Amino acid sequence: MAVKEDIRIVRTRKLLCDALLDMMQTDSIEHISVIDICNKSLINRATFYKHFEDKYDLLAYALEEIKREINRGFIINKSDLNTPQDALRALFTTTTAYFFDNRSRVSNLIKHNMHTKVISCVKDSIADSIESLVSDYTYTYALRVPLPVLATFLAGGLVSTLIWCLQQPGKYTFQEFVTCIDVGCIDSLFEKV
Repeated sequence: MAVKEDIRIVRTRKLLCDALLDMMQTDSIEHISVIDICNKSLINRATFYKHFEDKYDLLAYALEEIKREINRGFIINKSDLNTPQDALRALFTTTTAYFFDNRSRVSNLIKHNMHTKVISCVKDSIADSIESLVSDYTYTYALRVPLPVLATFLAGGLVSTLIWCLQQPGKYTFQEFVTCIDVGCIDSLFEKV
């Protein structure tokens, strides 16, 4: 039986995440202090430190929460995925859908936080998802490149391309963009065992 997390902990973390992400839409994370986050979320500073080491730890947690939100839709359809190619396409599509559905918020976050630490956290989070996903297929499909290299490459490419697309508002619809990133290279990465 799964242990249910205390609702107070969930609420506190959500308030802190929301405060940080809201503030990052207008300012760089470097200019946001823990005190600023606590004041916005109405959470005591000591309580903040009971949950997070620093603002970057909170950011990593917030990105994991976003990843869980993206993956909720993905997991529902996971039984329809017969190959790692299908799984990667589904992951790319759900990730892209999140970016497009939250275009304004994501664009502002990126505009004010284009530095390496934030983008790196996003790429790492997606790379972890790719590694976890593809590892489910390693008994039936051989990878042509090592999994960590593949995951890092695909995550970096996806994030960079999504950032570029968000900086070109209206240039591509969601469907056009998904079609562009699925150019067939995914098929060549795997070989049936």
